[in-house]
Amino acid sequence: MKQIAIIGSGHLGQQILYHIHSDTAHKVVGFFDDFQEKGSTIKNIPILGNTNDVEDIFKQNIFDELIIASFINRYLKDFNNEIVNLAYPYQFTLYEILSHLEKYLGKKACYEIIEEGSFYRIEFNRYTEDFFSEIPPGEYLKKLCSSYL
Repeated sequence: MKQIAIIGSGHLGQQILYHIHSDTAHKVVGFFDDFQEKGSTIKNIPILGNTNDVEDIFKQNIFDELIIASFINRYLKDFNNEIVNLAYPYQFTLYEILSHLEKYLGKKACYEIIEEGSFYRIEFNRYTEDFFSEIPPGEYLKKLCSSYL
């Protein structure tokens, strides 16, 4: 059974809650919402905080899956029975990530670059690119590195 948190406690978030509890064995453990008070409840489910709190709450192992109702709400009318890749569209190389980690930690990593294999790009549809368009690549890389340290 998955422990699920939902970003957005409005009408769509509540519909998602209903379907999860009605149609699956999973449990919604809370909402994140920028317009509700932390600790209040919606349909007997607590508001865990706002969207800035997601990372900290995730580190506490309170939930293991996150549903972003705002993304679904923004693009639902455009979906036509297709899979949407929500992975971040910036495709950093391992070298770029390691370089940032070195700067972040103030230490030099020990690794060797071997030119083998072919580089491939993951194609993202316009919904994913549009959804993440407000996050600059450098900011995402900082967040990515700090999230895993």
